[in-house]
Amino acid sequence: MIIFVMLLFMLLLLLLKGFFSGSEIALVSTDRPKLRHKAAQGHKGAKLASKMLAQPERLLATTLLGTNMSSIALTTVGTVLMVGLFGSKGELVAVIVFTPLFLIFGEIIPKSIYQQKADVLSPIIIYPLSWLQTLFMPLIWLLSKVASAVAGLLGNGEEKGDTEREQVMAMVNMAESSSDIVAFERGQVRRVFQFAQMSISEIMIPLSELTVAHENVSMKKLVAIRRQKDMSLIPLYRKGPSDICAVVRLTVWDLLDEELETKRVAMYHSDVRFVPIIQRVSETIELLRDDPDAIIVVVDEIGQAQGIVTLNRLVRLTLSGQEDRSLVGSSTIVKDANGVYQLDARLPIVDINDTLGTHLPTLMTTTLGGYVLSRLRHIPKIGESFVAEGYLFTVTDATEKAVLMLQAEAKSD
Repeated sequence: MIIFVMLLFMLLLLLLKGFFSGSEIALVSTDRPKLRHKAAQGHKGAKLASKMLAQPERLLATTLLGTNMSSIALTTVGTVLMVGLFGSKGELVAVIVFTPLFLIFGEIIPKSIYQQKADVLSPIIIYPLSWLQTLFMPLIWLLSKVASAVAGLLGNGEEKGDTEREQVMAMVNMAESSSDIVAFERGQVRRVFQFAQMSISEIMIPLSELTVAHENVSMKKLVAIRRQKDMSLIPLYRKGPSDICAVVRLTVWDLLDEELETKRVAMYHSDVRFVPIIQRVSETIELLRDDPDAIIVVVDEIGQAQGIVTLNRLVRLTLSGQEDRSLVGSSTIVKDANGVYQLDARLPIVDINDTLGTHLPTLMTTTLGGYVLSRLRHIPKIGESFVAEGYLFTVTDATEKAVLMLQAEAKSD
């Protein structure tokens, strides 16, 4: 009878050991975005799991404490049982018999099952883990603090956000290398993450590419600019071209209005928001979320306008990598049969980097022409060239005032 009770007790301890071992791998393997989605829908288990996963060192300390406690108890009871049955040889028999059993049924099988069902089990197993964490709070707190301190000493100080971003980008790389992409074209998901981290200066329409007008300009003049330049946005300035105070938006439908030239300019003003040139695209998107029709005017440290951004431009650049040609004209990238790129100097550097796979700096300049001037320190003549990021850039068209066109040819090693 005593042997039966001990075997039953060992079975319960083995199940307990398997639970803690499996819980550890389940919580590590669970799909965090899916868990957060369940939590947002009101799932109590998902909410608790998300909350506890926010402190992984405490959660892992809880599972490890449970695993070790059940392992110690299981080993002790098993050894006592074997000693009672086999005398002095009982310890050796216990090691030979119980080691593979505990390993297979207490570690391998539970971890395999829990990992496969991680998303389903995580919101359920979190309840007993929460109770255990509350019961042994002082000990778990101490273990988690020690673990955090050791991890801090041995780690490289990498921020959690950067790690998660790298993990997402790794998944994007794998997805784009497969042939099963249906909802998005290759590169679209990658661009979403890349654009969110860029500064607004990297994707703005430079003011030099726009035709500006004085704030007291007549509607007749604005209509003429709209028809001649084929640009739907016309910034208005007060004291000088970089002192933008408003932006007029004239659509194709507006041009069909026969009485357009007689109307007041103020009727076609768009809401304007001013943002610093170093602001991230992700922060700008938050502004446009509240007012999708607003025009973002990018200003430097002294308040001088450098360019503009619209929600339409962000969407086009993010999903297709193409600019809004109705806003900025016809700047293009052309690749000939020899693999040589013909580049308009007005193109944003971010487009050049995206097409060529380069990492040209965007901190000081936003267009390819600006980069060339900062690199050469003078206005180059036709035929001048330089090497950057594995490409030979050659000026193919220029005036006394500016660079117009370049070609980029990959250099062979």
